[in-house]
Amino acid sequence: MGRADMAAAKTAAPRSDRESAAAPAHAVGDRVLAHLAAPAGHTRLPQYVRGRNGTIIALHGAHLLPNDTVRDRPTAEPLHTVSFALADLFAELAGSRGCVHLEIWERFLDRAP
Repeated sequence: MGRADMAAAKTAAPRSDRESAAAPAHAVGDRVLAHLAAPAGHTRLPQYVRGRNGTIIALHGAHLLPNDTVRDRPTAEPLHTVSFALADLFAELAGSRGCVHLEIWERFLDRAP
């Protein structure tokens, strides 16, 4: 697939961003805690970050949450990029300075204690 094909595919794809009057609950630099429990069924919160602390590194505005959209309840809410230290996620990587960045919807995040 060439660059022109990729550009065309991007513009043809349905957009998930939405206007929202609600301000996000978190800001860049905030420490957050990923929920330990998640709703039954498929969720957009990976198991390996549940109950772990991370840091908001980017805000992306309000986006449709696919979990609700497939149930015909389209809900837009703030989407954040959260950085998690690998050493905090995986015991075998203790001492690592690496991290993983995930896009996580606000409903799965709380302020870190």
